[in-house]
Amino acid sequence: MLQNLQARVSRKLPYALLLCALTTSQTFSQSKKPTKTVRDLLPNTINSAPSTPFIAETITISDDDIKMIIPSIENNPVSQTVGIYEVVEEMASFYSEPKEIENLEKAFNEFESKNRSKERFGEKTIVDEYNDKVKYANTLKATITDILQYIEKYNSSNERYKNKKYLLQEAQSLADKMKLEIVINEVKKQGYNTSMQPRQVKRELRLYYDEFRVTEKEINSYKTELLNMKIPEYSAPKEMYLKEQIEEAKKKTYQKSILKLTNKKVDYKSFVGTFDIIAEKYLVEAGNYEYLSGQLINDRVLGKTSHRKYQILKNQETNNLYLIDDSYFITKIKEIKEFETLKSAISKYGYSITNNRKVKGKMTSFDLTSSLIENLNKNPNYIKDIDSKYSQLAELVKELPAHTNKLDEFVRLYNLQRSRMSASNINSWKNATEKALSMREKIKTMEEKLDVSVLGFDSKDLEKYYEDFTDNLIISKHVLGL
Repeated sequence: MLQNLQARVSRKLPYALLLCALTTSQTFSQSKKPTKTVRDLLPNTINSAPSTPFIAETITISDDDIKMIIPSIENNPVSQTVGIYEVVEEMASFYSEPKEIENLEKAFNEFESKNRSKERFGEKTIVDEYNDKVKYANTLKATITDILQYIEKYNSSNERYKNKKYLLQEAQSLADKMKLEIVINEVKKQGYNTSMQPRQVKRELRLYYDEFRVTEKEINSYKTELLNMKIPEYSAPKEMYLKEQIEEAKKKTYQKSILKLTNKKVDYKSFVGTFDIIAEKYLVEAGNYEYLSGQLINDRVLGKTSHRKYQILKNQETNNLYLIDDSYFITKIKEIKEFETLKSAISKYGYSITNNRKVKGKMTSFDLTSSLIENLNKNPNYIKDIDSKYSQLAELVKELPAHTNKLDEFVRLYNLQRSRMSASNINSWKNATEKALSMREKIKTMEEKLDVSVLGFDSKDLEKYYEDFTDNLIISKHVLGL
């Protein structure tokens, strides 16, 4: 399970980076350009010639190494659970135009949000408004067609008016339902003068009156107006086609090989073998328009990012790939391997290792480091030579208790007598302090000459000699003003 891994990663991503290991892979992800280095880790890629991955280093982990690392891991609250997960290479489908799909879906979601907002306030949605307009235009067109047919039947009929007036009644009924109006050119008369400037006015379509008969001239005039009447046309909101555009865009895909994290966890206690540590580090995607959920992305592809990066190891024997969640595991393995190497190297010079992993000489101890081995390789007597220097320094340090005791007597006397201290005692104190200062200078000169320090003695007695000496000398100098 990846719960622990998730918890450590989620604070860096609004989408937990390793949520991918717990969820079903998406059918598609999207990327205009395939990730260039994503197939480099395996010797055989599926559909392209592989490039050789850069191996940072190779490490062999044995059962003994695991036994040695177990206590340090179990005693480390941060690394009590080491996350090692299998990584697989697989072919996956990607959208060819991920950015286009992202923009289309963003626009579609905004469109849907506006419609939902209108519905909440009892308003018609944008789609409903458009549909109402189209419905009205279609009804208007059908109504005009029917009215013209009634007029045509009326005009072509040889029946008497009373027998065919029902045609005009039906036409008028349709016109009334649509509240149909026509535009006519009206010429206004002013007395005997007629204005030459006609004006357009809207007038109800009246093909039939109960009181009187509409003339054939008026009927044909209405017919002409109806034939010339423009039916309104409406363009559908472009957002109505977004869903279809998204579906079409998603049909454009391509295949490529990717590295993908699985939810199969490997017990670190059985994680043995020889592994290549891949130099490049990888991020784990939670899934978006460009990448699959669980897809491993080379950090060079994404550039600078604050997201956590992971190390990938490749088993030399099986070619299996693994993602290491906890760098502490590899760090401790390396420390163990390095220590074993150094331990083997130091044993050739006849030295043993203490419990705190130090090389013990006669007078001092040395940290077991590669630089110590290098110095011994250059000079096999390196430790003996330093021991010899400490021995010379020790002879001077052994003289310090005499000075310390003398100074301590005067410090005690001063604490009792203060201003009543005699001049002879003060002079004797000054002489003792000056001798102590001279001794300190000798030690300092020898430390510089031999390039060693009093505080490097293994002997706690020698270090205490120097500390007590220094304490009394400081007090004496301060009181005497030296």
